[in-house]
Amino acid sequence: MNDRGYGVIRNIQDAQYSGRKHYTLENIPDFASLAKGMNLAHRRVQAIENIGEVLDECLALSGPIMIEVDMIAIGPFATIFSGPPAGAAGNPV
Repeated sequence: MNDRGYGVIRNIQDAQYSGRKHYTLENIPDFASLAKGMNLAHRRVQAIENIGEVLDECLALSGPIMIEVDMIAIGPFATIFSGPPAGAAGNPV
């Protein structure tokens, strides 16, 4: 799932650290080129309605395949995930 960076980490940093960002990547790899360099087939999903078609195509192929889901093209999630509340990891349920 390619959102051009670590989107969940960015969301957590926005929600819990006033938008201070570290290690969220501004430059991400070109996954098609990366797959080609590793001799892998590559398919990109750019519309949610095409996921089934791409998966069917990939399942018909042999060997490993990189499937890139272009989250920028598909659009944002209905609800932004920004992790558990700050400090929740240290509090047993």
